[in-house]
Amino acid sequence: EVQVPGKLFEYLQIGRPILALAPRDSAIERILARAGVPQVTVYPDDAPEVVDDKVREYLALPTEPVMANAWFQENFNAEHQARQLADILDRVTGAA
Repeated sequence: EVQVPGKLFEYLQIGRPILALAPRDSAIERILARAGVPQVTVYPDDAPEVVDDKVREYLALPTEPVMANAWFQENFNAEHQARQLADILDRVTGAA
């Protein structure tokens, strides 16, 4: 429940709607819900008719790319993370 496939981050950067198969309350679901990119999540225990409804919902989403929001960029942008790590290392080593 805490593992997230690397492809998720690539898909979010593309910004097109995402149809995900993920466990309820998983890290995948939480990231998708907060990133700001249109998405529909199908759960492994969804009844077949619920899956059908979710696929229809997904197919009705606009296909124009949507940039992932500021929350996603702040938490998963490699440049931002590298800057945070450099700041931590500077504080620990006493570098200016």
